[in-house]
Amino acid sequence: VQIIDSRSPDEYSGNDRRADRAGHMPGAINIDWVNNLTSGEGSSFLAAGPLQMLYSNGSVGRESMIVTHCQTGVRAAHSYFALRLLGYTDVRVYDGSWEVWGNRDDTPILR
Repeated sequence: VQIIDSRSPDEYSGNDRRADRAGHMPGAINIDWVNNLTSGEGSSFLAAGPLQMLYSNGSVGRESMIVTHCQTGVRAAHSYFALRLLGYTDVRVYDGSWEVWGNRDDTPILR
């Protein structure tokens, strides 16, 4: 299983705390959902080549089950959609996301 943390780098590092605990899940790769988009007014998804490079550079393999998460599942759903556009087939969203993980005291967290 490969976990993609779709939150901002500050949330991932623990500098932006939005739950009882801050940081990230062990083994999670941080690919901020906004990187799926072109910049500027009227942004849209990146073209297939740059979008694939974003996930390939993040070491996201097609042979793994991929689980996306963010704070509440909304940004994770966006990353899920980007991966499905690229042809990844075994992709899921952890809809509890950091709101659940970060508020439990029995889940592992790295900072």
